[in-house]
Amino acid sequence: MALAPYHNEFICIICSYFTNTSPTPLLQRFTDLNTDTVNATFTPGQIASIKGSLLKFNEEDMQQGIFFISADNAETRVSRVVKNKPSELPFLFVLS
Repeated sequence: MALAPYHNEFICIICSYFTNTSPTPLLQRFTDLNTDTVNATFTPGQIASIKGSLLKFNEEDMQQGIFFISADNAETRVSRVVKNKPSELPFLFVLS
C-alpha cells in the first residue's frame, strides 16, 4: 500500500496484492495533469498520474486499485484507470 498527496480531506491509496515476502508498491510522484501540479492537489474529473514502481494491480480484484479515503474513512475506488503499468497509473477520478 502506498500513500499519495491529498486534496482537501481525501487521501489516495494504492492497493495491490502482496505478501510479507514480496516488495511493496512505491509511489514516487503524483501529478494533476490538468494543472501540472506535482505531489500537491488534483482536479476531480480530470486525469491524474501516479508514477513509481510495482504499481500494477489486478483490476478485476475489487480489493486492489487506487482508492481515495475521505476524512470520515469512506473509501472510493477509482473506476477508470487509463493505463495499468508497473511504473505508471494514469487515471480519472470523479467525485460523486
